[in-house]
Amino acid sequence: MSDSPINEIPETPPENLPRTPSPRVPETPLHLIQWQAHNPWASRDRRKKILLMTDLGYSQRAIAAYLKVTRRIVQYTQQIEQATPTKPKGQPPKLHEEQVDEIIEFC
Repeated sequence: MSDSPINEIPETPPENLPRTPSPRVPETPLHLIQWQAHNPWASRDRRKKILLMTDLGYSQRAIAAYLKVTRRIVQYTQQIEQATPTKPKGQPPKLHEEQVDEIIEFC
């Protein structure tokens, strides 16, 4: 599975992947945490793949194993159901459009 390119997602999940969660969830190994910190993938692309694999019927565990991310990333992406992060609203402008037009006319 790790030999296949990251852009190719199989149509159906392989038979050897677990379908049901195990009672004990293992901790993420340190090397995987470090790899995720320097992940060259844009998070938007990773979220798109997670949502696509979810629609194809993959389990959270299978998606996390295939994309080499934590199950929490998969869970969060499935909860928000969008690939692109939302932009922060930011501070509202201090001047209204009419006030800006007045200043421009004055100059």
